[in-house]
Amino acid sequence: MIAYAVDSYGLQPTASGIGRDSEDLSKVVIEASADFLFPSLTPSDWIEALSDISMLPSRCGEPGWDGEDADPLSESSQLAARIVLTHLVALGAPAPKVMADADGEVALEWARPGRSVIFTLQQNGSLSYTAIYDGIQEPSGTIVFNDVLPSMLLDKIRKVY
Repeated sequence: MIAYAVDSYGLQPTASGIGRDSEDLSKVVIEASADFLFPSLTPSDWIEALSDISMLPSRCGEPGWDGEDADPLSESSQLAARIVLTHLVALGAPAPKVMADADGEVALEWARPGRSVIFTLQQNGSLSYTAIYDGIQEPSGTIVFNDVLPSMLLDKIRKVY
């Protein structure tokens, strides 16, 4: 087993495994994380995102939290969002804006001028996504979320930056 930690330089091994397979896995993980190293990425972005998700239950936990008819925040959606954020911070990905939608689900957004991608962690365990690149809406979709982020979703984040 190999342990990793995230620092300002990205994903770094903190303990090594034993054997050739461990070495190969370590190379794959480090190479994959290198794709997400952004010079503008700052730890304060992640501190804000993680703080925002912690605050969502108090802000959005009651019916009508939006002043209208919003559903209370779903615990299953919040848990799934925490899992996604854990994967992303380990990869050194940019921090998303964390928000709740009126259906009681957590949404994560990455945006720059003319480009954005939104993941919504649904109460039924699926993850829906929508993306706009250079002002053009891409087809939206929904996948079953099994605590693993498919590379296709990571590619959508990369295209924003």
